[in-house]
Amino acid sequence: MISMNDKVKIVFFVNGQKVSLDVSPSMTLLDILRKDLKLTGTKCGCGIGTCGSCIVIIDGRAQRSCLIRAQRLNMVRVETIESLSFDATLHPLQKAFIARQGAQCGFCTPGMIMSAKALLDTNPKPSIEEIKQLRESTGISVIECQKALKESGGDLEKAKEILKKWGKDFAKTRADRTAKQGIIDAYIHCGRKIGVMIELRCESDFVARSEDFKTLSHELCLQIAALSPEEAPLFFQPWIRDPNKTIKDLIDGYIAKLGENIILEKFVRYEL
Repeated sequence: MISMNDKVKIVFFVNGQKVSLDVSPSMTLLDILRKDLKLTGTKCGCGIGTCGSCIVIIDGRAQRSCLIRAQRLNMVRVETIESLSFDATLHPLQKAFIARQGAQCGFCTPGMIMSAKALLDTNPKPSIEEIKQLRESTGISVIECQKALKESGGDLEKAKEILKKWGKDFAKTRADRTAKQGIIDAYIHCGRKIGVMIELRCESDFVARSEDFKTLSHELCLQIAALSPEEAPLFFQPWIRDPNKTIKDLIDGYIAKLGENIILEKFVRYEL
């Protein structure tokens, strides 16, 4: 077992350049970029994966660098905002942000631009309405929604099924990973006759503190309050917000979205 005081050797690629470092396994990619590699274009905002100002592209996908630990970086390819302009020549996306006054104060702009680049690298001409509709119905990132729509030929229902399958496949790759962090959540139904308490686990404190993880926890509490697990095993119950999904599908979707194993360790339901 690796102690957080130990150093681990990581080899990966940043903006096309091979990088080899000995770092603490607790360090995040954000820390490594800013402190070790002096690439300060990637910003530290909330630190819990919510705001998006730290987004970079990892192996073609937009990801929050504050949530990526050092041990997950071996042989990956990272693109940061610094990769977009050379010899003081701005990338077309940077020019577009300036022309449309999309920079605002500028602090979060690198994350916005890298998110946009990851999307346009996948499909230069995405349909905004289709992406918006699919994202609203699934909660999955814009990039993954665009990929699913492309694979489905623009069929929204098929795209949902593709995202569900991707979520299940990704969840399988995380199933053996230890989940020692997490939160305890509770819910009291109106009328105060039904109460629920759960212990929901994940791999890192970063994810445990994220709004997405808290949302999943709340949804599980509502599900347990609404449908007693004694009636049917919880994981196989249809989700009360979308009967086409089971609770296992819901959790698998969040595993794919957050990139960590998630385990509902314990739950209890009280009813008077």
